[in-house]
Amino acid sequence: ANAQGLAIIDISNPNTPRILSNKGVTARAVGVAGNSALLAQDSLGIEVINISNPIAPTTITTLKNQSASTHLAISADSKTAVVAGTSRGTDIVDISNSEYPKILSSIPDTSVDAAISGNIAYIVAGGDVKVVDISQPANPVLVTTLVTPNIASGIAISGSTAVVSDTLSGNVRIVSLSNPTLPVIVGSVSLGGLSGKVAITEVGGKKYGLIANASLGQLQIVDISTPSNPQAKGSISTVSAMDVTAVGSIAYVAA
Repeated sequence: ANAQGLAIIDISNPNTPRILSNKGVTARAVGVAGNSALLAQDSLGIEVINISNPIAPTTITTLKNQSASTHLAISADSKTAVVAGTSRGTDIVDISNSEYPKILSSIPDTSVDAAISGNIAYIVAGGDVKVVDISQPANPVLVTTLVTPNIASGIAISGSTAVVSDTLSGNVRIVSLSNPTLPVIVGSVSLGGLSGKVAITEVGGKKYGLIANASLGQLQIVDISTPSNPQAKGSISTVSAMDVTAVGSIAYVAA
């Protein structure tokens, strides 16, 4: 188990984030669908947690019928999850009923993270980013691959902008998705340590990248409002930091 499990963090002031609560569970990755947080727990499956009160999160259920899972992404309509790092590679899962997920298809690969934008899934595998059409979830189609410097380890998307982390250099790269099937790197910033999983949120009219840096045990914050010139902001210690997602000014860290 990880040291803190799920950490819920207030980032309304990006320069001075603060922890609202911790829930002691095994957590490799976290995603949010409405008032529920889904935690990927390796071979334990996926735990579903009620986060309607961020100060007092409570477990709803554990989905034992999901295979080993290390990272996940949830579609905007909260009906589809792309689950990376499973025994089959990457699974496309129907979560319209979160208590009874159904695997619709699998992509054989060595994936470590994924993000969804519309009908396109961006899957971090083999150190690069695979662009996959999931408009037919039972029949995903590889469109192209974004080759990244060093080894990509995490990805998050907001609108036409993606944040991709680098597990070797601690660099964070900003990617334009103006053409969703032809991603282009437009900016980067170095944060030190080994940058891991990432998220994007908007606070006060600005977009921020949130980086879970497990080697430093920190959640790091980067202003990406100008994609070509990202700026490092505040950070907060979380003991460990395996994954992060955010809704507005609240960040959820699998720690």
